[in-house]
Amino acid sequence: TAQLELQHCRSALPIVMSDEHNPFKSQTQQQQQQQALDGYTRSAQQTTPPLRGPQASLPGLTTSDSHAQHGSHKLPSQMSSLVQHLSSFGGQQPSASGSLFGVSGQPALSGAQETFTLPQALDRLALLMAKLDMHAGQLAAGGAATLQSLPPEHEVLALLRQAAALALACANREEAAIAMAQKVFKRMFEQIAATGAAGRLHTQLNVQLLSRLHAACPKVGRFVLEYLMHTDDEHKYNEEVVLLLLHAQVIQMSELSSHLAKQMDGGRNAAAVAFSAWLVRRCLVDEPVVSAADCADMLQVLSKLAQQRAPTEGPQRLLDDVRAVLAAGAKPRPAAPQSAQHAPPPVDGELDAAGLRAREQVLPLWLEWLGIYQQQNQSDKAYAAYLNTLHQNGWMRHNERGEHFLRISCHAALSAATDAATTDAAAKPAIAFAPLDAFSKLILLLIKSVPAETADGARPKVQLQLLTRVLSVTIHHLIRQHQAMQYEQRPHAFNQRAYLRLFGSWLFDLNAPDPALDAIQPQILYAFCSAFNALKPSRLPGFAFAWLELVSHRMFMPKLLLLKGHKGWPLLQQLLVNGLFAFLQPFLAAAELSPPVRVLYRGALRVLLVLLHDFPEFLCDYHFFFCDAIPPSCIQMRNLILSAFPRNMRLPDPFTPNLKVDLLPEIAQPPRILAPFSNALARNGFLHELDAFLTNHSPYSFLRELRGHVQNADGTHKAGVISALVLHVGAHAIASMQSTHAASAGLAHSAHMEIYQQLTADLNAEGRYLFLNAIANQLRYPNNQTHYFSCVLLYLFSEAADERVQEQITRVLVERLIVHRPHPWGLLITFIELIKNPRYSFWSKTFTRCAPEIERLFESVARSCMAPGGAPGAADAHHADAAAQ
Repeated sequence: TAQLELQHCRSALPIVMSDEHNPFKSQTQQQQQQQALDGYTRSAQQTTPPLRGPQASLPGLTTSDSHAQHGSHKLPSQMSSLVQHLSSFGGQQPSASGSLFGVSGQPALSGAQETFTLPQALDRLALLMAKLDMHAGQLAAGGAATLQSLPPEHEVLALLRQAAALALACANREEAAIAMAQKVFKRMFEQIAATGAAGRLHTQLNVQLLSRLHAACPKVGRFVLEYLMHTDDEHKYNEEVVLLLLHAQVIQMSELSSHLAKQMDGGRNAAAVAFSAWLVRRCLVDEPVVSAADCADMLQVLSKLAQQRAPTEGPQRLLDDVRAVLAAGAKPRPAAPQSAQHAPPPVDGELDAAGLRAREQVLPLWLEWLGIYQQQNQSDKAYAAYLNTLHQNGWMRHNERGEHFLRISCHAALSAATDAATTDAAAKPAIAFAPLDAFSKLILLLIKSVPAETADGARPKVQLQLLTRVLSVTIHHLIRQHQAMQYEQRPHAFNQRAYLRLFGSWLFDLNAPDPALDAIQPQILYAFCSAFNALKPSRLPGFAFAWLELVSHRMFMPKLLLLKGHKGWPLLQQLLVNGLFAFLQPFLAAAELSPPVRVLYRGALRVLLVLLHDFPEFLCDYHFFFCDAIPPSCIQMRNLILSAFPRNMRLPDPFTPNLKVDLLPEIAQPPRILAPFSNALARNGFLHELDAFLTNHSPYSFLRELRGHVQNADGTHKAGVISALVLHVGAHAIASMQSTHAASAGLAHSAHMEIYQQLTADLNAEGRYLFLNAIANQLRYPNNQTHYFSCVLLYLFSEAADERVQEQITRVLVERLIVHRPHPWGLLITFIELIKNPRYSFWSKTFTRCAPEIERLFESVARSCMAPGGAPGAADAHHADAAAQ
C-alpha cells in the first residue's frame, strides 16, 4: 500500500510542485506564501528549543499485536480516537485542491520526471509546511481537535502525500529525506509549546510528515530515534510525541527500549527512569499495545531498580502491575488493516475462518442452553446431559476449540443482555439479566463438573485453568466494549452493570461452601484479584463504580482478609492503594470533585469504615501505604485510617484527668508496620549516610545537605521521601533509646531530634507542612511510636524560635480535630497536652487571638477536647458515615 501511494504521489509531482503551472494563483496568494516561507526560513536558523512543553492529553491506546520483522518489532497500528486516524492517510486520489499550487484538471508536465536538488526540496518543504500550518489554524478555529474529523478527500491529506513524493523526486533520496526529517523534527518542537487544539494538530501533522518521509526512506526512523535520544536538551522526553512516533511506526519500541535502558544509567538518570516507567505503564499495563519482549531492556533495568525501592513506589509497583496484567491474560492484538482504521474495534474480537465455523456450531449450543436454563422445572439431569455433550465434542478442552466456545458464548450472552441500549445519555442503559445469569450458571457447572482426572491434568489444575480463561475472555470483552463506546463518543452507552452482574454472580457461587470447589478456594480469590487489577479505574474509568462494588463485595474482601497467614492482605492493599486511591488522588489533590467523583469518594469512605469496624488491624499495619496515597487535603479520610486500633486493645480515655501516658502498659509496645519505608530513602541514595549520622552523630555537613535530598530539582518536595524519613528516624530513635535505656529527657540532645529541627528550620512553609503531617500521621493508638512522635511534636513547638512554626504545628493538629469523628487517640492526647500544660504557653500565642472567629474556634476545640467523653475510635464510625451522606 505504501509503495502504491508513493508511486501515485510521484506521478502527481509535476502538478504539485510547480508554481508556473497554476494560472489561477493570484499575486496576493504568492505574497502570502512568500511571507510564510520567509518565516520558516528564519525559524529553521534558530536553535532547537526545549523538547517538552505543555502537553495535550491523549486517550488510551487500544490493544494490538507487535510483529517482528528483520529483527525489529513494529508497534501495532491500532490506537485510540486521537491517533487512530493518523495511519490511514494515503491511498486516496488528490482532491480538487489537493496540490499545493494546482487546481483540478491541471495537465501534467510532459517529458521526463522533474528532479530536485536538496536546497530546492527544502524550499518546497517549507512552502508545504506553511500550507499545513494555515490549515491547522483553520481546523482549530473550526473546533477540530484532531485529524480524525477530516474526510478522506481533505486537502491536508493530499499535502501530506506530497512530502513523500518530494523526497522521492530528489537526486539523492536518502540525503534529502534525512535533511527534510531534521527540519520537520526541529519545527515540531518549536511548535510543541502551543496549547489547545492548534498545538495538538501541529504535533499530529509533523508526525505524519515524518511518517511519510520514513516511508520514502527507512533510514529516517533511525535518524529520528538517534536525534530524539541523544539531544542535549533536558526536556527531550515528550510523552505525546513519542507515543505518536511509535504509533506511526517511525520508531520501534524494541529500539527505543534499548536506548532508554542505556540512558537510565542504573537509576542515576531520574528523568530517563521516570519516562521509561511511564512508557511501560502506558503501552504495556494501561493499554497493552506491545509485548513484554518489546520492553525487555527497560524491564530488566527497572527490575534491578525495584530491588532497592519501596513496593508502593516506582519500579516495583510498575512491575507488580505488569505481572497482574500478564496473569490476567491481556495480550497485544494484531494490527488492523488500513481499510479498517476508521472503524471502532469489534467487541467480540477478530475471528478467523476456524472461528467463524465455530460460531456456527456454538450459537445453536448457546440457544439450547438458554432453553434449558429458562425451564420452570430445572433439572440436574438436563444439566448433566448438556454438559456431557460439551465434553464429548471437545468444547471444554484447553485448546483453540475451547477458547472459541467461551468467547462466542460470552459475547452472545452480553450482546443479548445489552442490545436494548438506550440512546438517551441521561437514562440508565437497559439490561436483561436472564442471559447473564444463564452464562454465569453455565460456567459454574462447567467448573464443578471437571472430572477427577483429565487429559489436561489433575482436577484442581483444570478447574483453575478454566476459571482463568473465563475471566480473561470476560475482561477482554469488557475492555473492547469500553473502548468502542469511547471511540464512538457514547460513553453513557457502556453498560457496566452487565459485567457487574457476571462477576458478582461468580463471586457468590464460587466462594460458597462446596466440596467440588474446596480444593481451589484460595486460588479462586487470587484469580479475581488479578482480574480486578486488570480492570482498575485508572485503566477503565467507565467501570469504576462496578469495580469498587466488586472489590468491596462481601464474598470477596472479607474472605480475602480472612485467608490463613494474612496472605490476602497485601493483595487487597494493592487493589485499594494502586487501584482506588491512585485513581482518586489527582481529583482529591486538586479539590475538583465532579458529581461522579464525589460519589466514588463517598464509596471509598464507606469501604474504609467497613475496614475500620471489621478489620482494624489491616488499617493499622498498612497505614503508611494509605497515608502516602491520600493527599494532605483529605483530612477525614486519613483520620479514619489513623483511628484504627487492634481489637484486643481497650483504649484509655484521653480525657482522664492527669492521665500519665508514659505509664500505660501499651505505650511500650511497638506497632506492626507492613511497609518497607526505608526503601524510599535507599532509592534516593542517602540511606547509608542517614544511618551513619544517626549512629555516629556526624558529620554535621549531612544536616546541611538534608534539604536537597527531600526536594526535586524544581523546588517541589518529595512527600513520600519525607514520610519515609520521618518514620525511619523515629524507629531508629526508639530502638536506640530501648537499647541504651535512655530516658525521654535525652530526646533534646539526640541526632534524631537534630534532624527534625533542621528540617523544621530549612524547609519552606509547604515542605514544613508535609513534614509536620508526616509526624502527625504517627499519632495513632497507644504504642511506643505514638508516644515518641507526640513528644517530638511538643518539643518542636516549645523550642521553635519562630511563632510561625508554632502556628503551623497548631494548624496540623486543629484541622484534624475540627472534622467529624473519629479522631486518632494519639492526636487527642497531644493536643490536650499542648493546650493544658503551661510549659507551652499556648494561649499566650498571638495566632490564637488574631481574629474573633479564630479565637472562638480555638475555644470550641478546647472545650470539645477537654470535656469528658467516650474514647474515640471505631465506635465513632457512624459520625464519619453521616458525613459521607
